[in-house]
Amino acid sequence: MALSRDQAERALAAATARARELGVRVGISVVDERGYTVAAARMDGTRPFAVDVAAGKARAAALFGLPSAEIEVSEPVFLAAAELHGGRLVRSRGGVPVRVRGELCGGIGAGGASAAEDELIAGAGADSLAGG
Repeated sequence: MALSRDQAERALAAATARARELGVRVGISVVDERGYTVAAARMDGTRPFAVDVAAGKARAAALFGLPSAEIEVSEPVFLAAAELHGGRLVRSRGGVPVRVRGELCGGIGAGGASAAEDELIAGAGADSLAGG
């Protein structure tokens, strides 16, 4: 199942709302199952590179189907994938796979807050799409 622009915007809105609840400012990126950006946003006052970090986390989660923090960096497959993607995979907390009705269709990442907060924010975005 392809991740639609509407779905990506819904995930982005849910993640942004969670960031506001936590009182933090982040960059958020939603990517499709191939790791290509569908929607992204940088909250006011966030570091300029935060959305790039978020995209790297989202891309890693989408390509491996795992939360970005669970990807083993020493695995040859991660190293090969990172090289193929020009080093644009980020393996740290804050990226989660997006599944719609159980089917992997992308990833969402957050960057700019603490690792735990980034993970909560991305999780809120992914959860908003879980049922369809």
